[in-house]
Amino acid sequence: MTRRKLIWTALLIAATCAAVAIAAFVRPYWVAKYRGEKADLGGVVLVRAPLAEANLYCANLRGADLRGADLRRGKLRYADLMGADLRDADLTGANLSRANLTRADLRDADLTGAILWYADLARADLRDAELKWTILWRADLTRANLRDAELSSTYLSIVNLRRADLQGANLRDAALFGADLRECNLTNAVLVGADLKGADLRGATYDELTKWPEGFDPVAAGAVLVE
Repeated sequence: MTRRKLIWTALLIAATCAAVAIAAFVRPYWVAKYRGEKADLGGVVLVRAPLAEANLYCANLRGADLRGADLRRGKLRYADLMGADLRDADLTGANLSRANLTRADLRDADLTGAILWYADLARADLRDAELKWTILWRADLTRANLRDAELSSTYLSIVNLRRADLQGANLRDAALFGADLRECNLTNAVLVGADLKGADLRGATYDELTKWPEGFDPVAAGAVLVE
């Protein structure tokens, strides 16, 4: 084979590989953006995809790679995002009511003002996530990792936070009435101004750096001081 033929063969192979790679991204992106309702998108790679306001109602996104995706005001009710990678994703104002986010990776994600009624976030990783003004009414955050998360003014009424890690989290002015906080980690957390009426704090741990609402007695509530 001549040198020229070798060059053209190499270029053809490269172009074919590029076309395959583009098709692998473009088709799932088109489906997610324009035909997302009840779509089967399990395991797709949509890194930094522009999906603002996309309708992904009841979509299968299990294990999807959505790092840095723009999902602002997205319609994700009942979506299955179990194990999905949503690091750095923008979910501000998104509707994730009853979504399955079990074991999802939401580190550094922005969920400001998002709606997560009845959402399943058990064992989800929310370290350093932005959850200000987020509505998490009756959501399941069992064993979720919320270290250093921003939860100020967040609505956490009747939420299950049992054994959740809230070390260093900012819960200033959060609505936590009726919340299950049993055995959770509240060391170095800020709860100034939080509404803890009816919250269950039995077995929750805190330290000298934990900041409670004025007049609140953590010992009487069943919380345990740790060194």
